Amino acid sequence: MCIRDRRYVPCCLPMLTPGRFDLGVKVYPGGEMSTRLSTMPIGSEVMLEGAHGDAADRLRVAMGECTGVLLLVGGTGVFPAHQIVAEVLSLGNGPQFRILHGCGSEADMVLQPEMATLEEAYPTRLRVDVFLEQPPRGWQRGVGFVSLEAIAEARQGMGQSVLYITCGPCLLYTSPSPRDS
Repeated sequence: MCIRDRRYVPCCLPMLTPGRFDLGVKVYPGGEMSTRLSTMPIGSEVMLEGAHGDAADRLRVAMGECTGVLLLVGGTGVFPAHQIVAEVLSLGNGPQFRILHGCGSEADMVLQPEMATLEEAYPTRLRVDVFLEQPPRGWQRGVGFVSLEAIAEARQGMGQSVLYITCGPCLLYTSPSPRDS
């Protein structure tokens, strides 16, 4: 028996898919757990544990008290961000969302069609900005790391009570990019 501690978040809405959930797993070359999961046949059994703590309850309370939610998302941290945003938006009235999603390259971007669909469905409540550290030629969106300036700009117009949520590796929103200088 192989035991590994890895945190994965369902990328579907549990309330809309009772009895089932989907995991979004990005396979990294040399990634021990992602490689193992990607080679398992569909329908294989995997022992899981969770959910941990009362984070969901605290989030529900905070959502009711804020006018805006700013998510700083790195790489596959977009999975929990998508789940939070999709579920809250589906409930009706609520805060505005702004997602600042940092990735290494275009190949690292996951869930972009799903995020675009949400943006189209809720144009006054959701905006997603993507930043690439290694953008392709002609890239028209953010370049480099998510900067303090980008965060300040994203926060504008969200009212007085903004909830900040981070999902993913801290490097993407704590390290200055050489291009930001």
